[in-house]
Amino acid sequence: MKKLLGLLLVFTGLSFGLFAQPGGCGCTNCPVAITDNGNFDANIFIQNTGPNTLGVDNCLESVCFTVTHTWIGDLDFTLTAPDGTCYIIMGDANNNAGGCGSSCDNIDVCITVGTGNPAGTGTTEYASLGGSGSNCVSGNFTIATGVTNTGAGTACNNSTTNLNAFNNGSGTVSGMWTLTVGDNCGADVGFIQDWSLNFCDESGIDCSSTPLCLINNFDATIGACESATGTYSVTGNISFSDEPTSGSLVIEDCNGNIVFNDPYPWPGSNSVNYTINGLTADGQPCDLTAYFTADPACVLGPLSYTAPDCPCSFTSISSNTGACETGSVFTVDGDFSFTNNPGGNITVEITN
Repeated sequence: MKKLLGLLLVFTGLSFGLFAQPGGCGCTNCPVAITDNGNFDANIFIQNTGPNTLGVDNCLESVCFTVTHTWIGDLDFTLTAPDGTCYIIMGDANNNAGGCGSSCDNIDVCITVGTGNPAGTGTTEYASLGGSGSNCVSGNFTIATGVTNTGAGTACNNSTTNLNAFNNGSGTVSGMWTLTVGDNCGADVGFIQDWSLNFCDESGIDCSSTPLCLINNFDATIGACESATGTYSVTGNISFSDEPTSGSLVIEDCNGNIVFNDPYPWPGSNSVNYTINGLTADGQPCDLTAYFTADPACVLGPLSYTAPDCPCSFTSISSNTGACETGSVFTVDGDFSFTNNPGGNITVEITN
């Protein structure tokens, strides 16, 4: 059907937000203008110190969005995760320049994990999905099936039948998520008003647009006992991002001692190699924790381990035998040295 220019005039008294914000992180650059014949990105930047691997210790539950746009059939919607995984999540039938899909206005929906209630099938238009108020489509749906992204310059045209495809065992909660709206016909415009993501575990999520300091990796190699000193060494690497610009990067041991202190500035590679010498080789459990003194919340650890145990060893012994004394006795004296004293008594035994 041919689009009517008169639809551009209707843009007041809109209601939205009924479904699009049940929780989670919201859009960092909304509202985003949707003009004719292009693709338009709305972003959510997430920093997460909690469970972070999708499909392992966390999962994406839903993506919700509110869009005000006349002749909503123009549009299709694609979600891109921080690891580059992307899928079309909603699309109208006949949403190309030859037909432009449903002529009604506005969308306010959540796409949830599961199947059976698709937000588009490739053969039915948005208008058949049902809406409320001034929304052509509203409510909760599963991912669209059988639809394509026909917008100009599309970067992703992948399809799946379940939003759970983002929980792939390797992707992360942290990073930049992008909702791309493709406008496939002329004459009608609008806005991505807001959108949000919801995860199974949001305990460590920070939705601030200010980058959050993170220690991304902290490893340790425990050295063997150095018998001459009864000590051992630990070496390793700490990598980080968005670190503070003052203070020190420190490592604290299980006794609360600062055993490594590297003051700002740090290498531009955001990675520091460290060596800790002279730790007591007592065979006891211990641990190490890395953090920035200027941002103690930027921490990783503890790394737990058991210290090596250095065996006690005599390094020298000498004796002096005295002359025979009355009663057929004599005296022996001398000295000895040792390492790694285990405590207790030292017994000297003389055999004839």
